[in-house]
Amino acid sequence: MTQKLSNIIVERKEREAMGALLRRFTTHVQKSGVIKSVRKHQFYIKPTSKNRRLSSALERNQRRAEYQKLVKLGRAKKNVKKGGKR
Repeated sequence: MTQKLSNIIVERKEREAMGALLRRFTTHVQKSGVIKSVRKHQFYIKPTSKNRRLSSALERNQRRAEYQKLVKLGRAKKNVKKGGKR
């Protein structure tokens, strides 16, 4: 598997402060998605684990959709959380 990392080059403008240059650089890095992809591939995930995670997410979404359908029909009570953070 090859990983494509883009080189991000930000040149300093005339009379630009270092803080502004650093801020521009960080926004370029965030928009390019380099950090996101590096964190995603930081640890190896076995294919079986990946498939299990995807299937559980699909089941969760199906259960959520079914519950919302029942709430809409009036056959289930809407989840009302009491209180706030403790």
